Amino acid sequence: MSPQDRAIHQGRLEVLRKAARFEQETADGFEFTVDLRRMSAKDLDGWMENEQKCCSFLQMSRHIDEAQPRARVTVKCSPTMRSQVREAFGLKTTNPRR
Repeated sequence: MSPQDRAIHQGRLEVLRKAARFEQETADGFEFTVDLRRMSAKDLDGWMENEQKCCSFLQMSRHIDEAQPRARVTVKCSPTMRSQVREAFGLKTTNPRR
């Protein structure tokens, strides 16, 4: 990544940390939601694309619920990497809404 692209990526990560909320562990990884009023779908897509380029062990997909507006992101990764990935993304391991 160029210095300019890295700065954009870091900026998106900071926004993600404010807009995202951990939801649950899954058999293959974990899920979190992103408030699309705080982070645009375009920025989320750009962040996901760069993360997957950088960390080839991650597989991410997202589904947008426009009625909410919220995106549900599914992350597939090995059990040994889950805590580290959640921490890097700024996701807490418990959902404070529950």
